[in-house]
Amino acid sequence: NAEATFRELEARVPFLAKDGFWDTEDFFWHVKCCYVLVTDGEVSADEFMASLPDAESLAQLGVVHIQGKAKCQFSHLAATTGLVYVALALEKLGQGEAAMPYAVKALDEDQTQGGSGCKWHHSMAHRCRGRLLAAAGQMEEAKSAFEAAAATAADRGYWLLEALALRDLVAHV
Repeated sequence: NAEATFRELEARVPFLAKDGFWDTEDFFWHVKCCYVLVTDGEVSADEFMASLPDAESLAQLGVVHIQGKAKCQFSHLAATTGLVYVALALEKLGQGEAAMPYAVKALDEDQTQGGSGCKWHHSMAHRCRGRLLAAAGQMEEAKSAFEAAAATAADRGYWLLEALALRDLVAHV
């Protein structure tokens, strides 16, 4: 019912709209990803991927344009949504190859392209990349990704994310 609920919200809240200040499509995908992450088997990979926008298109949802120029993506900037959740959902659904472009795009800091400076999202995206790379047998790249996750988290004092990155490094590499 998430999509129907967001469509109802669009009608009632002026700044929530397709191509609005906060794009409801972006929020819809965020909620859908969170649902996949907290449930077991209620959503199949095929069902999830059937209407999933590609990483670049999803990043562009909600990018605010002022006088024709892209300025930023408020939801990603405020960490209320993020491409890392799509990567994590796809990883959970066993779709590692499909997850990688979302994990990589989640590291983009160019806000005019839907990027974000949210460092805890970046740490999570590096960890996801590391697990995907390790699963593909690319151990040196995986090690670098886990180290980047730990360094990003440590730089901001996110000690739990740093610990999780180091645990993943030990477990997967």
